[in-house]
Amino acid sequence: MSIHTTPPRGNEVLYRGDDLEAFHQATNLHLGPNRMRTGPGPRSAVLRRLHRGAVSLLDVTCSAATEVWPIDLPVFGLRMATAGRISAEVNGHTVRTPAHLVGPEQSVRFDNSAGSAILFAIIDASAVQQALRLRLGDAPPVSVRFATEVHHGAEPVLAILRAMAHAAESGLLHRSPLAAGSFEQTLVHALVDTQKHTLTRKLASQTRLLHRATPSALRRAVAYCEEHAHEPISVADIALAARVPLSTLQRQFRTQLRTTPLQHLRRVRLDHAHQDLLAIAGGHAAGDVTLVALRWGFTHLGRFAAFYKSVYGHTPSQTLRGGHPDRVRRDRLVGRVLAGAGSAAGTGRVRSGQPWWGRQPDSGYALVSSGSASARSTASASRAIC
Repeated sequence: MSIHTTPPRGNEVLYRGDDLEAFHQATNLHLGPNRMRTGPGPRSAVLRRLHRGAVSLLDVTCSAATEVWPIDLPVFGLRMATAGRISAEVNGHTVRTPAHLVGPEQSVRFDNSAGSAILFAIIDASAVQQALRLRLGDAPPVSVRFATEVHHGAEPVLAILRAMAHAAESGLLHRSPLAAGSFEQTLVHALVDTQKHTLTRKLASQTRLLHRATPSALRRAVAYCEEHAHEPISVADIALAARVPLSTLQRQFRTQLRTTPLQHLRRVRLDHAHQDLLAIAGGHAAGDVTLVALRWGFTHLGRFAAFYKSVYGHTPSQTLRGGHPDRVRRDRLVGRVLAGAGSAAGTGRVRSGQPWWGRQPDSGYALVSSGSASARSTASASRAIC
């Protein structure tokens, strides 16, 4: 039997043994204060943390039946049974679906059958608040409360949860903070958009701002992508930085740049990856293609190589070996629309004082013309990258 009391960095066993009192202590430490009652029979249990972040993942298995009463739950908890049966009693109402969602200000009791295995996503309330603020344009007027039942219609949300757990088990989320942030954002936004809650009707009737994004707003978005490309930012973060509603930002990227905010962000990250590979090839840095790809959030190496080749005309490995001039054309229209993005954004200076789309073709920084076949190939590859 062992209990880990130090915060884990990734996929780590927090408790393994047959002392259920010690197991209870471990759940108090890592899941939050609770009361627990166990049934008869075999008494082995395992508690593992798969990921820690705005959305933390834990895997809980116990051979004995358990009843758990969380005390003052400060977060949202999405529980999904991977073995056995689970149920929840929330404010006196019993829910027996294989997955359920609970949150702050709720009286909760969990029932888990003998031999149950549970994937538990612990979601910071601040992450949910930010997702709602993005949609409402302001802080939510009241605390949000989700419907407890997660029905079969929410299977896409559970599929995201399973995929995130698989990525965590493989070590991917620890190696690539960008990938971890993307999974966290995807799960939170999927819940806000698909799981019924107390603000669902307000979101559905929310009138979007009628004004279109100004060039300055678009410049703020472009500069934000450049300055924060190394961070796990989302399209929601870009819209907040641009100070316009998400739908307006997406429309402006489509009409002005013929792309989407996330495709643009991927292109920025690709440029950074390209510069890192050139630095390694020139003997100015150490690393390899895998390290560089993961550093910039490209978790599927095959798709990364295809995307890279569609833009630069050769593979990342060929860049690393040197001797392959880049074949990238400059889109002069984009340069005219967004000239001066770095200075107008008000968010700080971009790398080397220039946005990536404003540099000369021989530096590998110019955007492929949006009307070219190469650009269409680039956009297709960009959509395929995780």
